Amino acid sequence: MTFTCAWVEHSDDIYGYVTDGYYSPDDFVSFSASSNSYILKEGVPNASATIGNTSIAWGS
Repeated sequence: MTFTCAWVEHSDDIYGYVTDGYYSPDDFVSFSASSNSYILKEGVPNASATIGNTSIAWGS
């Protein structure tokens, strides 16, 4: 009896995050030293409640 075993890996699967951009310094009003966080300007999208990230900063 002869047995053949083949391992096949798919290289066409891509995993990652989709982004619509990154925050720039122009997206913030100021930095709050008391809460150690940046304060976004009104109208700038904020997904922190959705993704659970509460440390929003420019470049992120």
